[in-house]
Amino acid sequence: QEYEDYVIPALGLSVDRTDDMIVIGPNAEDVGSVEEVLIDNNGQVVAISVEVGGFLGLLEREVVLPLDQVGVQADRQKLTTPLTRDEIEQLPVWNQ
Repeated sequence: QEYEDYVIPALGLSVDRTDDMIVIGPNAEDVGSVEEVLIDNNGQVVAISVEVGGFLGLLEREVVLPLDQVGVQADRQKLTTPLTRDEIEQLPVWNQ
């Protein structure tokens, strides 16, 4: 894929590196995992899609999390967001 080595400036991580990263909320609660990096017509990363909800693959869905709501944990192992799980589950659904 042409974008997998692209470094997301706001995060300092490559697109490939963010694939399947856990996203944690304000209380270090796992809120989901990264499915896709969403790029606009200008080639700029604007959001990520996060797989949320469900249990054992059932009832899961992907939501669009704007990049301005995403950060990186100090150890660079997880992404962070100020949004809670409930807030993330209310975000618009990403329909690929």
